[in-house]
Amino acid sequence: DYVNFVNDQLEQTKPVFSMDDIRNALDWAQSAVNIDPTDIGKDVYDILFIEKVNEHLNKIRYDRF
Repeated sequence: DYVNFVNDQLEQTKPVFSMDDIRNALDWAQSAVNIDPTDIGKDVYDILFIEKVNEHLNKIRYDRF
């Protein structure tokens, strides 16, 4: 039982996304946000950018299952 517990714990430490997944999400977000940060402010731009990155990563996560 202990071996199974340790194996389960180790499984949980594996990264969900590869570096390529993250790079692709960042590239996709950059192309998806077509507004200049100076037009809307850096804080709003950052929120939009992060939302687009999360959107892409969630799509990757759900496409795998």
